[in-house]
Parts: sequence; C-alpha cells; structure tokens
Amino acid sequence: MKEIEKWEKIQEDHAANAFIFDYKKIKHIEVDGIDHSDAPDFSDAYISYAEYDGRKMTDEEIDQLNEDSDFVYESVCNWLW
Repeated sequence: MKEIEKWEKIQEDHAANAFIFDYKKIKHIEVDGIDHSDAPDFSDAYISYAEYDGRKMTDEEIDQLNEDSDFVYESVCNWLW
C-alpha cells in the first residue's frame, strides 16, 4: 500500500471514530501544562479533565478535544482569567 493510501486510510478510520461534540455541554474544564513564560501562546497547555453532559469525558474524548487548538486556547484563557 502506498504511503498516501495508508495516510488516507488512517484519516478515514480516525473520522469514523471521531466524537461530535456539542461544546455547550462541555463543563468543568481543567487545564494543565501552562507555562507562563510562553504567554500569550501557551502552546504546551492542554485540557486534562472535562465533563460532557454531566459525565466525566473519556481519555479518547479528551484527546480529540485537545486537537481543537482554538477551544484549548479559549479554555486556557478562561482558566487563567
């Protein structure tokens, strides 16, 4: 299998297993990895805990949530200020 075909297969598998979040249902977000010397980027920060619709999010859900860099950055700002 060619490298491009492998990459496309990985992307398809990832999309099939992806969660679709209603961001309004994500609450109690905790952020770790904040390096104040990296302000205002906070590029190492990540969401370590969150609840979705009243339940603790799984590690897989948190991993996917951390892929949304805009949401992570917004969460970091909310956490700090």
